Amino acid sequence: MTEIQSGAIPPALFGRDIMGEARTGSGKTLAFLIPVLERLYRSRWSNLDGLGAAIVSPTRELAYQIFQVLSNIGQEHELSAGCIVGGRSLEEEQNAVATMSMLVATPGRFLQHLDESPGFEAASLLILVIDEADRILDFGFQVRAFAQLRPPRVGPRRLLFSATLHGSVHRLGRAALRSPEVISVHHDATSRTPDTLKQTYMILPLEKKVDTLFSFLRSHSQKKIIVFVSTCKQVRFFYEAFYKLKPGPAVMELHGRQSLTKRMLVFQQFMDRERAVALFCTDIAARGVDFPAVDWVVQVDCPDGVDSYIHRVGRTARYESAGKSALFLLPSEQSFAQKLSKARVEVRAITAKQNKVLSIQSQLASLLAGSGDIRHLAQRAFASYLRSVRLMKDKEIFDVQALSKEAFAESLGLADVPDLGADWEAGDDDVERNKMKKKKNQSALQRLKEKIKAKKKDKDKDAAKREEEEEEERELTQKDGAKKKIGKWERRQRRIAAAGKVAEDDDPGEEEDDFLKPVAQEAHEAPIAPPSVSGNKKIKLRKDGSAVQAAGKHVFFGKDGTRKTSQLAQLAEELRSEEFGPEGDRASFLEQVARDLVGLPREHLATRDSSDAQVSRARIHEKHQKKRRKERSQRGAKIPDEDGGADSEFHVENPRPWATWAMGEDESNDWVQETDW
Repeated sequence: MTEIQSGAIPPALFGRDIMGEARTGSGKTLAFLIPVLERLYRSRWSNLDGLGAAIVSPTRELAYQIFQVLSNIGQEHELSAGCIVGGRSLEEEQNAVATMSMLVATPGRFLQHLDESPGFEAASLLILVIDEADRILDFGFQVRAFAQLRPPRVGPRRLLFSATLHGSVHRLGRAALRSPEVISVHHDATSRTPDTLKQTYMILPLEKKVDTLFSFLRSHSQKKIIVFVSTCKQVRFFYEAFYKLKPGPAVMELHGRQSLTKRMLVFQQFMDRERAVALFCTDIAARGVDFPAVDWVVQVDCPDGVDSYIHRVGRTARYESAGKSALFLLPSEQSFAQKLSKARVEVRAITAKQNKVLSIQSQLASLLAGSGDIRHLAQRAFASYLRSVRLMKDKEIFDVQALSKEAFAESLGLADVPDLGADWEAGDDDVERNKMKKKKNQSALQRLKEKIKAKKKDKDKDAAKREEEEEEERELTQKDGAKKKIGKWERRQRRIAAAGKVAEDDDPGEEEDDFLKPVAQEAHEAPIAPPSVSGNKKIKLRKDGSAVQAAGKHVFFGKDGTRKTSQLAQLAEELRSEEFGPEGDRASFLEQVARDLVGLPREHLATRDSSDAQVSRARIHEKHQKKRRKERSQRGAKIPDEDGGADSEFHVENPRPWATWAMGEDESNDWVQETDW
């Protein structure tokens, strides 16, 4: 057992209330699922006894994952279990929830069933588990849920788990739990993140974020990467744009605006992929979700706090495996790195190698000019990011006035700055034009009327949404067919074990990255001009041997160690040494040729001239023959053989059989593309 399991399972089996805090990937799921199964099994629970255990998680993906683990470890028990999340039909779930012994649910759908489902109640509940308790408290879940499950003396046992338990969770524990057992495994550790996690951050301007992200994905094309951004609209734009530009790895998207079927499909596809994939997502994938063998976690936007940062980077370096993370910070957000250090999270400053960073602004501009849908997504991503920065609570870090809107819009490929709307112009002080302020000042009756109107609009959308989900399910079944994968759990465990073994043999901190470098090396290296993205161009040399449009100068040395004026001078000397000898010159060479020609008869010279002319005529004839064959092959005609025999079809061999590049396993070849001409 891990530390959190050995610390939480015995008191939970004894009947104590638990407040557990441990690092990400430390095995908290089994720490509360084993007491749930054991408690119901010892009580001889059946379907007639009602709901015996409820497990609440903040997101649908985490609830689905907990239900998978519960189904795996509880398959020998005769207990019924279900998973209820938002996005499904409430009527279909109402027929089944009343007979369930265990439920894994999201907080909104759990409360909805308590209010609206006949025959479903929590009076007989034996144990209640709240995973990621701090996040659920942010939703306002504790006010109604704990009020309905009181009084504490006769209520269920409660288990609260999270990687970050802040003050509000402890206050709730003192009010709602009965003498809780506080188990904070890594409270006194030197770091709040796993020791096998290598954490870095880089300072770069806002207009360079997109170029740096594209170059990072291109240089790590064979890795499994999770990219976090602030808003759903940013996820949509990055997915559509990078899907067209093709940085290297396959791209996926996961955000809260997707339907349940689409989210579950993307979630499962990303779990099955072992490498060469990048998932763009919001914070819905930052809590508790266990993606196997993730190599990198990239945070393009600064998180809202230290807790959010810890949960994001916790998607890699799970259990005993190794992982890496990179955080992009603006110059106005540098103080966030100091906050991480004060919170016992050590991050190292790095920078990108300038010769590896490619500018894609022109490509984005042409892409947006040809696609109105992607241009609309870019405009919405621009506005949503600025609004997210404006709504951040920590104004010392997030300053929307320090952002260059023109440069940011240009980096997204936009020709001008999009209109942010009336709400942005109104500001926080204009109550009539600010919707949030207006809603806050409404009376209870006015808010109720607005709620009724919103419900009527939602009913009209339910039918179309249900049809869309059914169509996605049909497409999913058609793609899968009768083919079913077996042994998925075993394959995941072997991949995790293999990653852990690699981490033991090879220290991730000593691995040289082809794209990133420590900031300390910046002072010892000469500045390198960024390369052009237009394509491969031949270098043009001047007479003195210097390259045209080159940032630096080259110095060449001869075989004897003496300095040469240029590369051309060195090449000329080598050619003279090969043809004329070490002490020869042009005059001696001409004298030798003249001596060779003396004494030869004129007939011999005439024969040599005629043979040269014959070779030249044969060469021209062959050239014309090739041209005729090419023209006839384009017309679909057959070319006669050289000997005048039967016609044979024209066949062209591979003109360049050597032009096949193979990409090796070494990371130094990650910029070499495999081509087959």
